[in-house]
Amino acid sequence: MMNAQEDLAKAISMHLAGQLEAAAEAYLRLLAGQPDNVDALFLLGTLRVQQGAMNEALAALSRLLQLKPDHMDGWGQLAELHRATGQFAAALHCYRQVLQLSPDNAAARAGEAECLAALVAAAQQAMQAALAAYQRRDFPAAIQWAKESLNHYPSAAAWNNLGVMYKEQGDWPAAEGALQAAVNLAPDYAEAWSNLGNVYWVQHRYRDALDPYDRAVQLQPDNAVSWNNLGNGLQAAGRLDAAVEAFERALQLDPDFAMAHWNHAIAALLKGDYRTGWNEYEWGFACGLRPLKFQPLPVWQGEPGVRLIVYAEQGFGDTLQFVRFLPALQDKVAQLVLAVPVELQRLLQRSFPAVRVAPEAQLNKRDYDAVLPLMSLPHRLGRVEPADFSAATPYLKADPANAARWQARLSQFAGERLGIAWQGSRKHKGDALRSIPAERLAGALAGSGIALHSLQAGHDAPDVPQGVTDWRTEIQDFDDLAAIVHELDCVVTVDTAVAHLAGALGKRVYLLLPFAPDWRWGRSAEECVWYGQMHLLRQASPGDWDSVLRHLAAALTKK
Repeated sequence: MMNAQEDLAKAISMHLAGQLEAAAEAYLRLLAGQPDNVDALFLLGTLRVQQGAMNEALAALSRLLQLKPDHMDGWGQLAELHRATGQFAAALHCYRQVLQLSPDNAAARAGEAECLAALVAAAQQAMQAALAAYQRRDFPAAIQWAKESLNHYPSAAAWNNLGVMYKEQGDWPAAEGALQAAVNLAPDYAEAWSNLGNVYWVQHRYRDALDPYDRAVQLQPDNAVSWNNLGNGLQAAGRLDAAVEAFERALQLDPDFAMAHWNHAIAALLKGDYRTGWNEYEWGFACGLRPLKFQPLPVWQGEPGVRLIVYAEQGFGDTLQFVRFLPALQDKVAQLVLAVPVELQRLLQRSFPAVRVAPEAQLNKRDYDAVLPLMSLPHRLGRVEPADFSAATPYLKADPANAARWQARLSQFAGERLGIAWQGSRKHKGDALRSIPAERLAGALAGSGIALHSLQAGHDAPDVPQGVTDWRTEIQDFDDLAAIVHELDCVVTVDTAVAHLAGALGKRVYLLLPFAPDWRWGRSAEECVWYGQMHLLRQASPGDWDSVLRHLAAALTKK
């Protein structure tokens, strides 16, 4: 042992004299005989740092700390090594090990602060790149940069941003994981709780969304966005009155919050408060959910004697529903034209012969004085009572010659002739909730002498199940579809344009609705304020088509 101590002392003397290579060889000879000599390992590591031989220094210091984890100077030297090579995260870890052993160590405290500052700066720079990519909607690049930011410094804000980026990319599990990491790191981070609720929301996990939304409100009771999100969650969970209160609270906090006005509109309409609903519905323009066309023509405010374009602004079903208000408009203007998709032109021109009906491309806005979106008609006309809606039905007219042709064709089928539609447009964000598998609906209606006829049409019409007659190739537009529906005994459909077509023709309709339906169907009634011969069959709980189909079978049996 004395020889080892003497050898170490000689090596230290050479080290202090600046004879670094000779000292290194002496340390190595000593370690060859005593590989666990912590003093020699520490001094060799220190010497290698002086020489700039960082890999050899790292090997020596790592071995030292394996043997003696409480070697404070070893952690300090390793921290300096990592800091010198720009490995600030590793250096930070080492400084914190020193501080555990010596809490008042000023050098380690300064080193910790310097490393933290460098890591935060690098993280911020990476996050700026992530946000720039996000603004370009380059989500893969944004996610990569956000991960880089987290590699530098794993802040709750960075996890939150990464979660939002994953959400935009449609990677729900990754988004949920990132946002959960954010709230785990910062349980009082209201924005992250709100975003976590949004991830559940887009997956239609509405009840899961309620707890994060509620936490966000508790943490930031003066945040209008949090109240708006909570209102969405409450409405989807069937708690409509509480949802209205949440939207109203959001608007108290921010009276110009367009999206909260819009959501308030939908909740009010669902509740049957049409006066409030139509008024708030006008905020759809401000939040980009209702298009303003034929600009710079002014929006009609009710002044008489104008030449007016009314245009279809949403889907086919919305157009078929709201054209009922056209007759009440005719005596208020000098000239009226209805701009609609070509698929609706023939049917609507026949149904409203006093109104010119044309595709948008055929209209010259210089020939008109003002414009009005179709779904603003009830607001402009003051139609706020259910009697204002249902009194007009039926208001669509099928082509008599076309209907007679279909009567002859359908007469070949024995029994009751039932039209069915099971799927709406795949582009609709809620289509997965409102549509039902074709085989499931057809199977529930099979037998009992019922002849099933598919009313699915269009270029993206789904395949027709066995046992259902497919007329897709013979349906060119809604005029053809109206002629078929006119000759059927009954229609069974999910919430799609077929429901509005059949209802507006005065046909008996059974409408199959999801648990959280669109606003126009109300929240609980079986009868429909819009169509006198329509019966509403609602899910008792989210996804519960079984109870709907049982009620449908019972209704068809009792008819």
